[in-house]
Amino acid sequence: MTTECLTYLSDMYDKSLLSRAAPFEVHEVGNTSLAKCNQSDPHDERRLCMSKATVEQPKVSRGRQRPASSAPWVAIDVGYGYTKVLTQEGQAHVFPSLVAPAELSNIDLSLSDPQETVKLEGAEYIVGQAAVSRGFRFSEEYDGWWMTTRYKALLHYAGANFVPPGSRIVTGIPLHIFGSQRAQQQISDVFRKALKAPAVAVLPQGFGALCLAISTDSALAQGRVALVDIGSRTTELICFSDGQYLNHESAGVVLGVGQVYAQVAQKLSSQHQRQIDAYEVDWALREEKQIKIKGGVVERQALETLAQHYVRPLATRLHNEMTRLWKEGAPGVDHLVYCGGGSALLSPYFGHFRDDYTISSDSQFTNAAGYLEYIRLTTQDLTRAQDQGSAPAPQDNASAQKASHA
Repeated sequence: MTTECLTYLSDMYDKSLLSRAAPFEVHEVGNTSLAKCNQSDPHDERRLCMSKATVEQPKVSRGRQRPASSAPWVAIDVGYGYTKVLTQEGQAHVFPSLVAPAELSNIDLSLSDPQETVKLEGAEYIVGQAAVSRGFRFSEEYDGWWMTTRYKALLHYAGANFVPPGSRIVTGIPLHIFGSQRAQQQISDVFRKALKAPAVAVLPQGFGALCLAISTDSALAQGRVALVDIGSRTTELICFSDGQYLNHESAGVVLGVGQVYAQVAQKLSSQHQRQIDAYEVDWALREEKQIKIKGGVVERQALETLAQHYVRPLATRLHNEMTRLWKEGAPGVDHLVYCGGGSALLSPYFGHFRDDYTISSDSQFTNAAGYLEYIRLTTQDLTRAQDQGSAPAPQDNASAQKASHA
């Protein structure tokens, strides 16, 4: 990334990504240090405060532990369809966001892989791909689902298999939720408890995608940038102008590729009298695992033809939402960027809205990679300040460290 781009991002954090955002205050709440936004208008719930990432960090214990400042950062993006984990070393992991109660008979017969089960509040749960074949699965999909058993089990599974002990965590929540301090505190508490994390940073999802986009193309640091983050259940339509979030030109809509997979699975199940899961359709379209029926496989061409029957109206709905926000072809937008795990399926239709656009590489990990990019940049800012003799004041165990540099 160019020096100019680094300077732009650093300045953008300090000025606040979002218009009129007040600086963060750090204060003690019980046994934790809570980075909280100081809002002049208590009724403006949608004002998002982003001078620095929101970080909750517990007090340091007196036991011999690795200092929080030297612990690695791990990005976790918990989606309705898949959970993505990305370490600073570049290790990437993804698994279905599926959780099902473990069957007692399977546990007794030792048929369940211990790595696919987690124990939570005295109960056993199957997590990830192994849960696809379960008759009952938790299916909560709504704002605030991080308080559910399903969400907590996903985090415990990630911690047991992919997250190094003692890691600091950076994650994100949708923009329309980020304005709620209660939501930020809740999600920080859930992550810290499940992963025993010394610090948890919470960012708005679109900001992660913007950080990553700017890191690969500095031209995106200026002008109007529209991000279309397509997920399994929802799509975030986010517009920035010179780094300032434009609330009136942004929206989150219940529109995702999971609907297509579910419709195709239902159609195939009806045709072949065999229960086919939406995830099986997803994997087959990605060419990861074929759908088998009576010993044979569903031909890819036939599957794609069937899927297009449902993709087309979904793409039209997305086109309509983009037009409502940005007008036909988004004439006021300088750069249009598509990202998210659902981008690949809808990409053949992107040109129908506008000829010039960019699709983020490895779109499924766009937000996770963007979160780590934010951490890398802000860590550089702190290191640069220390090199210039502006090291932060020493702090004891009871004091709170500055947000995003914990």
